Amino acid sequence: MCFKKKKNKIVIHSKYHLGDFVRFKDKKDGVCPGYIYEVKLNENNEVIYTLQVGGECPSFRYNIKEEEIIK
Repeated sequence: MCFKKKKNKIVIHSKYHLGDFVRFKDKKDGVCPGYIYEVKLNENNEVIYTLQVGGECPSFRYNIKEEEIIK
């Protein structure tokens, strides 16, 4: 038998959703395109995102605030 721990889902009301194509302000490259990979709350209850950049060999940008994202 396989026992799996049931995860509690937290509903986060955010401006952008998983899979949305967005652009964001990057310190290195200026404005970069990417996809919303994960939505979560930080310790101050602010919405932060993890963005997937690139296609075949993607990289991820973590802890991007909602103010830094351009639709």
